[in-house]
Amino acid sequence: MDDTMRVNLERRAVEIFENKRIALGMSVDALAAKLYPEVPLANARMTLNRLRKAQVTGKPKRLLFGDFIDMCAALDLIPERVVTQAVTEVLEKETK
Repeated sequence: MDDTMRVNLERRAVEIFENKRIALGMSVDALAAKLYPEVPLANARMTLNRLRKAQVTGKPKRLLFGDFIDMCAALDLIPERVVTQAVTEVLEKETK
């Protein structure tokens, strides 16, 4: 798998997480507090936004495996299903 495909899969997973957060009616602060309860809310929000937003350079942030698992747990998502959905949607987009 090339680096472009990895980045596309990571970005699609982040979009899935964002859509689920919105569907649950959960604020960014609520998700940040759930993901990182041991740190102050401002720091938790900054850590979460690191995943949600592109860098100043426009390059996408990389989604680490631990962050992926934590996001799935916090949003009550099954990791295997998120992977399957992301792969399916990215491959469909590439074939168009």
